[in-house]
Amino acid sequence: MAHPAGITPTGSFKPQAGPNQPIKAVEPLHTPTTPKQDETTDNFPVSALNAPGDLPSLGKPSKYKKGYNITYRPYSFGEIKKFGQSTGLSVYDRLMMLTKGVEVSFGSPLDLTLQDFLYICFLRKLSTMGSSQFMLDVTCPHCEKKQTKTLQFDDIVFDEISAPALPAVVSINGKALHIEPLTLGNYFTAFKEGFVEKPPMKHPDGSIMLDSDGNPLRDPDDEVALMALQVINMDFEDAYQVVDNAVGNESYILQSLDNYFFHGVKPHRTICNNKECGGEMSVSIDAKDTLIYPFRERKDFIRDSIQFGV
Repeated sequence: MAHPAGITPTGSFKPQAGPNQPIKAVEPLHTPTTPKQDETTDNFPVSALNAPGDLPSLGKPSKYKKGYNITYRPYSFGEIKKFGQSTGLSVYDRLMMLTKGVEVSFGSPLDLTLQDFLYICFLRKLSTMGSSQFMLDVTCPHCEKKQTKTLQFDDIVFDEISAPALPAVVSINGKALHIEPLTLGNYFTAFKEGFVEKPPMKHPDGSIMLDSDGNPLRDPDDEVALMALQVINMDFEDAYQVVDNAVGNESYILQSLDNYFFHGVKPHRTICNNKECGGEMSVSIDAKDTLIYPFRERKDFIRDSIQFGV
């Protein structure tokens, strides 16, 4: 991700794990520190995240009280099947399904930053699979050949948040705004209000407009509304007016906050499988579906994990 002049990330957040080794922070605890959510999953191993370095946000958001504890468990077989049958559901409904199984000592999963929550979903998938490899279907931007890439766990690198402390305080039109990264709760509000994931655009005949990859075309997200939702010391309506009326350097300052707040997944550079092409391409691993749903496993891993006959 490009950073404006004078703004650089403090580093890269990379979970520690190797082939056939457990991922970071998956040591089972005896019991969760918060009430159980589902009696049918009482015996599942529970993993904890409670140190600043455990999360891409480094635990800097103000809601992450000192001494916080976040626990999560693997996905059950039933949950995986439900996820697989939820393709007709909205992103909101899918994310809401995944809050079950994550417990937060300072509130609820809605208080986590969106990127921290997606990272935890990613850890849950890895703890469920017990494999250091996963597969992604990609399309080469050069030759447009569709192909499957086998990636390693070590290929996943999260940028650390570069804001030295939170909230960030900026003066817009003489008013001090206290701003923090977008939370899962903020995103849910944005979705319900129609600020993001807008309905697909349609042709005059009613058919859905598609891009070159066959994905529905949508109007851009309402960036002003998203920024206003991140203001923690002002009502949304008031914050929207202030942000919407920012001019000149004030606009640049607000745009620069995205770089300070970013703590998502870095794209992975790889080479096209098509020998006639061999072009270098960037594989995006930060799509919500990629981080949320179980990765498609290698067939040899599945085959070697099944014993036929006794």
